[in-house]
Amino acid sequence: MQEVLARNGRILMVSNKDGLSEVDEGEIWQSIEMPNCHEALTPIVYAIPAQMLAYFTAVAKGTDVDQ
Repeated sequence: MQEVLARNGRILMVSNKDGLSEVDEGEIWQSIEMPNCHEALTPIVYAIPAQMLAYFTAVAKGTDVDQ
């Protein structure tokens, strides 16, 4: 995060309530609060917003979503 902030980038934070509370609100551009879940399920649950972000970014750029 510090590297992104140093280059004036915007940070989209995806974390649970505990993770979001550890970050200063002034540092993040947007946040997505995820539910607390069993640690074995966390990668699956967190993949959903990552896939949605990739999809909508591709659509906004006008690129082929399947590539």
